[in-house]
Amino acid sequence: LSSDARNDAIQGIPEAELAARKIVTETLNLGPEVSEATTAKIVAGAKDFTKVLASCFVRVGAYRGNADMAESHRRLIEALLAAGRPVIVVSYGSPYLLKQVPGVPAYLATYGWADSSQRAAISALFGEHPVTGTLPVTLPGLFAAGHGLKILRREMTLRMARPEEVGFRSDGMAEVDQVVEKAVADKAFPGAVLAVGKDSALVHLRAFGGQSYEPAAPAVATDTLYDLASLTKVIVTTTLAMVLVDEGKLDIDKPVSAFITGFRGGAKDRVTVAQLLTHSGGLKWWAPLYEELKGKDAYLERIVGMDLDYEPGAKSVYSDLGVILLGEILERVAGESLEAFAKRRLFVPLGMKDTGYRPPAPLLARIAPTERDDKWRKRLLRGEVHDENAFALGGIAPHAGLFGSAPDLARFAQLLLNGGVYDHKRLVSRATLERFTRRAGVPGSSRALGWDTPSEGSSAGTLLSARSFGHTGFTGTSMWMDPERKLFVILLSNRVHPSRENNAIREVRRAVADAVVRGLAAF
Repeated sequence: LSSDARNDAIQGIPEAELAARKIVTETLNLGPEVSEATTAKIVAGAKDFTKVLASCFVRVGAYRGNADMAESHRRLIEALLAAGRPVIVVSYGSPYLLKQVPGVPAYLATYGWADSSQRAAISALFGEHPVTGTLPVTLPGLFAAGHGLKILRREMTLRMARPEEVGFRSDGMAEVDQVVEKAVADKAFPGAVLAVGKDSALVHLRAFGGQSYEPAAPAVATDTLYDLASLTKVIVTTTLAMVLVDEGKLDIDKPVSAFITGFRGGAKDRVTVAQLLTHSGGLKWWAPLYEELKGKDAYLERIVGMDLDYEPGAKSVYSDLGVILLGEILERVAGESLEAFAKRRLFVPLGMKDTGYRPPAPLLARIAPTERDDKWRKRLLRGEVHDENAFALGGIAPHAGLFGSAPDLARFAQLLLNGGVYDHKRLVSRATLERFTRRAGVPGSSRALGWDTPSEGSSAGTLLSARSFGHTGFTGTSMWMDPERKLFVILLSNRVHPSRENNAIREVRRAVADAVVRGLAAF
């Protein structure tokens, strides 16, 4: 909003700063005179937006008689407020504008419109720096000189806190621990690590049991690494799909054949990338390809040549083979390997130092062993991927292969609960994250894009909100995020040790999730 017919300071800096933070905006530049018709149109359109940011450029000069915004601007802002829109007013120049719109919920004054002031204002709105400024003048009838809000930097990270500080009962986590302790005693798994976070705080990180059932087995530590199995699908593959969607490089509504030309013929022509993400593309759920194939090229040739099992989009059948195709598409679009892409765009920015494929030998002592493979590899598996097809693919695959620790996954979970931001680094836009974590509408399926949502009998239990999303891993891992409660629950175990025949973890996961929610004081 410019109170002058022309103001050279208006160069699009606020919207450029918002764009740099991947905030989707629509900008209107208005001069001093705004008609009633224009005001009505703006107010009507504002309902489709989450925030209205009014950047007010009011030149303070001699002989003007006041330092106010144009009257038509005041009427526009008042109309937006009356319509219930959340309005932020930033005054680039005169600090006195607040007396014209005293009901505005958020007001920031910069006293000038230098480029640095415009950039600092947007940074302040996002809490990237502390706000400590005070009024050098009195706003008559409102605030005296020296008034100002002291706002700490919003960390956007994961702090440590006691459960009681974020709304848990004092004995809430003890009841959760009892569930896991009983599971260890009942040999649902040799050991586990549980991480619970709420309101940007890691409030519970606890290790249970041993790495194996051997009498001399090391006790599990909170930084013990586990084979994350199918959590690879959501941590790496789904996240990188979101990144590429944000960058405009990937249209998930395009057919698979647009990226892998050999995947053609009949119903295959209708299979989309989105259907690979929702496991509804008609592909077989699994095949023991490792018994005869080795390497990505051989796998792709075989999977591309397979007939579909059912009509695309008709239902959802969880498919590793579909995710292997998806990974190939992502690598072609990104122009680099999944491993390199994940490290550069995810693990390094989040400080996930323990997370990666094919962990090096110095980490072996910290890795819980998985299954004793007497049928194929003829050895106890430790530090090599449990999934046979992922192993035959070289240990780096879109569907499995990732190793990691609970503290690392807690950072990733907080990124998701922050709406795609961690430590003020935006990795994924909020809009894309919300799109991928909503139920996708596949008939009879709880699947979102990559993620899963709560359903009857799922590992989410019965008490997480309907907006929750999560995933499990075959080896005994799981993570669930509840955006409504700003809560996450991570359970890492090696339930396949010494054999995959043990399925007791199914009820344990549900019981843990329910115990965490019941531990809330307001439950």
